[in-house]
Amino acid sequence: MADDDTEWKPVQWGASDKDADIKYFNALGMNVNMWLWQSKGCNAAARILWDAYKSGAGPFHRFHRGVALMLAGYAAETLNKMVLIDAHLRTVMFPPAYARLDKYFPKSHKLRDLAKEARLRINEHDRRTLDQLSKYVTWSGKYPAPLKANDYDGPVAFAIKEEATAIDELWIRYTRLWPKLLKQAGVRLRN
Repeated sequence: MADDDTEWKPVQWGASDKDADIKYFNALGMNVNMWLWQSKGCNAAARILWDAYKSGAGPFHRFHRGVALMLAGYAAETLNKMVLIDAHLRTVMFPPAYARLDKYFPKSHKLRDLAKEARLRINEHDRRTLDQLSKYVTWSGKYPAPLKANDYDGPVAFAIKEEATAIDELWIRYTRLWPKLLKQAGVRLRN
């Protein structure tokens, strides 16, 4: 019983509920395992695409580097949001009945900010890597140019040799960062 003698009960779903999809929305959206699997799936897809590009096998082209880095950024973003959802779920009665998830984590693709809010312990080098990956999540992996001109910092798809090297280095930094993020997220979930 709560302090005010109000008995708290879980949400009961009946056949007459007109928003029955909310039940399933929450079953997926508030399930940290689903977020973890999604994150791992994005990471695996990014690695497959990058490895195929590097091997020169098949119809893979340098344009796919941006897509691989976008997926890598999505993996980091989803992992951070998983930690934030878990933290929120520790403060509410279960099962929740929410119609929106973006009330419980920032509606943002700024990976540094998400990692900070998720309280993942990473260093400044890692934070710069997340900043660079954010560009791929917001536009470079999806579009040939950003939505706003002031976000444009060069034609990534037509990368000159120096930029291609920087892209390769970003990938290497991501592959070193990913296990750290995964480990930190796991620690946060256990606490």
